[in-house]
Amino acid sequence: MDGAHPIAVIDTNVMLSLATCIDAANHYTKIFEVDPSEGAQADTEESTFIRMRIREATLLAQYLHETGATTFSLHEFERMVREKVELNFEKIDPHFALVWLDYTKPTLLNRWLLTTPIELNEPTGSDADTLLVETAKEWDVPLISYEGLSTAGIDPDRKGMRRKAKQAGVRLVTPREFYWQDEQHELLLSALFVTRFKSHAPDYIAKKPHPEVMLNTFNHLEAYYRHVLYGDTLGHREALAVRL
Repeated sequence: MDGAHPIAVIDTNVMLSLATCIDAANHYTKIFEVDPSEGAQADTEESTFIRMRIREATLLAQYLHETGATTFSLHEFERMVREKVELNFEKIDPHFALVWLDYTKPTLLNRWLLTTPIELNEPTGSDADTLLVETAKEWDVPLISYEGLSTAGIDPDRKGMRRKAKQAGVRLVTPREFYWQDEQHELLLSALFVTRFKSHAPDYIAKKPHPEVMLNTFNHLEAYYRHVLYGDTLGHREALAVRL
């Protein structure tokens, strides 16, 4: 990691909500056999919960970009992306991950400095949780995580990272708790992200070997982001809920 002081430590589960669409794709495909933005039956508690997690992670990223923030995360999320994303380009998963790594993060979120450990050989599982908690404690910054969050809300007594953070005196927060100001601020962050996603896309697409294929991918990704940020869904005249 370089010398910049992070303002927060971000857990892998939040980073995965940003860098992949696996949770949404798997959920919608398994339950409804539809695309994440085309779910005629997508108005369920579990579906809303998945949208909420992705939405809040995305708005966190936009907030970190707007503020030019530095944060710390483990390489773990990059490894898990490679493990989780099936290289079947008939599916949206690999397209999403590649676009996030090649376009979304470096172009749309370029003012957010994401730092990682110098050593690539880092702990996994519970030991990784311990390292994140210890790092947050060392720098006296919040730890942003979805640990203990479910459709029922936050379980304050959950074992694992949440308990470790409490014992260490580290403030563990969700993405929304970190960036929250008010509803209008969320709408602004959403608009800024979608606007940047669309406005920078033509130049990026034009430079690709098969721009027509990339354009189709971007159309799906824009629908995906509008679905999780605003609840826009084919088959529904009204926007679906994006929070429980």
